[in-house]
Amino acid sequence: MTFGTNAAATDRRDGPRRTCRLRASVAPAGQPAMPGFSIDIGRDGMAMLLDAPLRPGQACDISFNVFAKGAVQRVDVKAQALTSVFVRDAVRVSFSFNNVGLDAQRVLTEFVSFGATR
Repeated sequence: MTFGTNAAATDRRDGPRRTCRLRASVAPAGQPAMPGFSIDIGRDGMAMLLDAPLRPGQACDISFNVFAKGAVQRVDVKAQALTSVFVRDAVRVSFSFNNVGLDAQRVLTEFVSFGATR
């Protein structure tokens, strides 16, 4: 058995991401919302710390606030759970965003790109 140490070799996301710890809410389809914290956010997905795992493919609604366009912006997106990994006293869940609206795309792009060197 081999273990990879190159995170880029196993990274499934296409775009850049921004490391951040923000409060977020995840509502799996047909279940009540559960609170969590972001680990990182990209234009096409995010990783979060939750209290419980989600099954791969689970459809969810995710809500969080970011600072973009000179103010706090609420982002509401549809997402799909990809993986759940137990870490210490929480579960790291990765999500892929689905059909992100134009306004949310603009906010996410500005948030992720802030401070990036070109």
